[in-house]
Amino acid sequence: MSHRVRAMVEYGVLQDLTQFVVYDVTQRRQTAADFYADDISV
Repeated sequence: MSHRVRAMVEYGVLQDLTQFVVYDVTQRRQTAADFYADDISV
């Protein structure tokens, strides 16, 4: 039972981490796109 609970917790942490990384990368990409867009418009 405890092994299954631990596996579920680790899976949950992994999902949270993946979600965070994807969000972070998306934010950085958006920021870069905005930065270059501003640069081009000038």
